[in-house]
Amino acid sequence: MEIPVARGAAGPLSLISVHAKSAHGANDRKGIALPVRDAVPLPSARSLLAHNLRERRVECIIALGPLTNLAQLISEEPKLFEEVESVWMGGTLSEGNVTPLAEFNAYADPEAAARVLRSGLRIRVIGLDVTRHVRLRAQDLSDSPFGESPTGRVLDQALRALMELEHPLQGEPCALLHDPSAVVAAIFPNCVDTSARRSRPAWKRDASEGACWSTRPLAAPRSTTRSRSVATM
Repeated sequence: MEIPVARGAAGPLSLISVHAKSAHGANDRKGIALPVRDAVPLPSARSLLAHNLRERRVECIIALGPLTNLAQLISEEPKLFEEVESVWMGGTLSEGNVTPLAEFNAYADPEAAARVLRSGLRIRVIGLDVTRHVRLRAQDLSDSPFGESPTGRVLDQALRALMELEHPLQGEPCALLHDPSAVVAAIFPNCVDTSARRSRPAWKRDASEGACWSTRPLAAPRSTTRSRSVATM
């Protein structure tokens, strides 16, 4: 299967870029090298997503990072999003992971988060207050969970590095499944209970930057078997 890959925005809408190199290392993979591939020019994420939306190839958009690309395209062509749902792993209604109030994906581009959440379009937020309770422990893994291929070995190294990163914070080697939780919620929409809430994201440079306020959590885990097609950003 060939999966198109695109180049995301170079930085947030209006603020200085932030990164998580203190947690994930200089190359964002704890120094783990990826298999070498020939460099090819990539389209922008906005243009690829816009094309797929026009062709009606997308039922659901999964956003696993800051909402910069989504915010820009919503501002330019909001009608493209009228028949699709977006699922975002971002924000929190409890403690943050980059400031006491803010989750990283919201903090990295809080203006983009504010634009998207205030757009009136359909979006489900799978926040840090939900995903931090979904974890994979060392005893859950076999010796070679991804097989012995070069890609499998890279995935194995990355997962175990993540588990060691969380070890001092969680008291055991484990991986908190933030992004996978949003992917599962998008592919199996009934796996979480959600309720419609009006969110008030903060996007100015102050102590509350990147925080989100609402009257109750936006999602809670449950089980399901239904599936759908998605596009991931």
